[in-house]
Amino acid sequence: MAFLNGEQRDPRLNEILYPPCDAARTKDLVRTYEPNKEFADKGHISPDGLLRYLLSVENDVLMAEKYDLHDDMDQPLCHYFINSSHNTYLVGHQLTGRASVEIYRQCLLAGCRCVELDCWDGSDDEPIITHGFTMCTEVKFREVMEAIAESAFKTSDYPIVLSFENHCVKQQDKLARYCREILADSLLVDPFDSHPLEPGAPLPSPNLLKRKILIKNKKKHMHRPGAKRKSKSAGEPVEPKPASLLEEAKEADTPSRPVSLAADAAAGEDSADESESSSDEEEDTQEVSVEQLKAKQEKGTAASEAAAGTAISALVNYVTPTHFHSFEAAEKKNRGYEISSFVETQALQLLKTKPVEFVNYNKRQMSRIYPKGTRVDSSNYMPQAFWNAGCQLVALNFQSLDLAMQMNLGFFEYNHRCGYVLKPDFMRRVDRRFDPFAESTVDGIVAGTVSVQVLSGQMLTDKRCGVYVEVEMYGLPADTVRKRFRSKTVPNNTINPVFNEEPFVFTKVGRALHAPLGPGRAAPPGHDPHPALRGDGQAAGTPHPARQRTPTRIPTRGAAQRGQRAPQPAHALRQDRRQGLRARRHGRLHRRPLQPHRLPVGAAEEGEAAGGAHRGRRRAAQCHPP
Repeated sequence: MAFLNGEQRDPRLNEILYPPCDAARTKDLVRTYEPNKEFADKGHISPDGLLRYLLSVENDVLMAEKYDLHDDMDQPLCHYFINSSHNTYLVGHQLTGRASVEIYRQCLLAGCRCVELDCWDGSDDEPIITHGFTMCTEVKFREVMEAIAESAFKTSDYPIVLSFENHCVKQQDKLARYCREILADSLLVDPFDSHPLEPGAPLPSPNLLKRKILIKNKKKHMHRPGAKRKSKSAGEPVEPKPASLLEEAKEADTPSRPVSLAADAAAGEDSADESESSSDEEEDTQEVSVEQLKAKQEKGTAASEAAAGTAISALVNYVTPTHFHSFEAAEKKNRGYEISSFVETQALQLLKTKPVEFVNYNKRQMSRIYPKGTRVDSSNYMPQAFWNAGCQLVALNFQSLDLAMQMNLGFFEYNHRCGYVLKPDFMRRVDRRFDPFAESTVDGIVAGTVSVQVLSGQMLTDKRCGVYVEVEMYGLPADTVRKRFRSKTVPNNTINPVFNEEPFVFTKVGRALHAPLGPGRAAPPGHDPHPALRGDGQAAGTPHPARQRTPTRIPTRGAAQRGQRAPQPAHALRQDRRQGLRARRHGRLHRRPLQPHRLPVGAAEEGEAAGGAHRGRRRAAQCHPP
């Protein structure tokens, strides 16, 4: 009891809200975590029982409520960070990888709420999903839709966005038909009367869109004869219109000439980004009149292709893609239902040159960020840089469990892993100004101090080598701390190395938005299940001070070792969240050692603009011969 109240408890806690531990509570903890029944009956706890307690949910750095559904889910859709996937269908390499239907199930079960579908005309009159002009395999569009319908709302009831990259010409009618038939009542076809598709109208909330699926696809606006088109102002750029519907379809993401795989892989960053920017990742909304459609009826299949495009276009509402011209033009139009997609390099440039405008843009409407085309190895950019700007759909390659993906997993473990995390107040209110690169603290956020003491580790790897611990912080640029804190190296001991050094102290931490530690509690089986960390006074919720004083959370299990292959992400439905987590931890610690996994390569090159997680990164040193 003296240990619990003297070491584990923060004296600043309110004794009414968080009463000190008494004798009854102490005995209850001993009975819960002591594996030796004889010891437990006497009120004694062994080192093994103490270790179980220190690694349990009792010592999470956050209050347990933060992992439950605690955010206000009645805000407009653009006020949330949304768990998003890029090229969801791929398993592995972007040029030679295998397309899979199962990966859609896994992503949705893991809490992803935005998946991507690259649709092409199939050879057997069935649309397919594949990565065009590569050697990637293909899967049937129908099978993917069936998998989505089956797994869409198993983990979360909140809405799903299907981001179509539509290259179909002759089979668009089947895309629309399969969406209607397979998704059935889950598909949101018509906008709500309370939230019309009009300038200035807010987006509906996740609660209002529960168990609904939204389509993001090129939108064709139908104009009746005699209807007046709204003239463009002198300061607003005019969007180019294709000469014909066939040319429009060809403009989607199709290069003007065949390109070899070697050329694709060796293409420069600028050319790759330009190619992606012209694709359906940044679609222009197309306007087609009824008279034009009638005129096409005498021109072979063009009429049916136009009608098919209209059918899939009719399913698009609150996620209408449009080409981005400028923040000023978007503010003037004030269409909250329009969304623009940005390749990571373009988004980073906008973030550097106009950070405040980018934040304000995301208060009003949604933006989607996706990896640049040269990431053929399916690596990921650091998502925190774009979370700092309030970007909602920060799409990552889920098949790569690198540092960026671990941060994403930990970040969306909050709020009951529903795939939606409410943005901080200053990123939602129009009367608040927020600059991600400002050195000063955010208004209303009190800067605090985070202290991390590395004590020991257990069952890091079965290899005989030296190990050390690095502790880094990712957040806003002013909060990011990298390559500063490193423990001593413990030679030839990976079973139970003891560090027991002075704490690593991060001072004046008040600007970071969220700070997951490593993969967080969302880590797939076989990976480090450490919880998410957050500093004092954070906008998204203040941590439990007593749990912050538990340093043994940092180096415990699953130390990473370079060169080892990381297991693919997997998910199992949980019957009891807290008991299941505790059981998995105990099973891993006492029944078998964890398999080592690979540290993300290239994390150091991502730049200081990235941020968002306190992460105790464990790295195995050079192995020594036995």
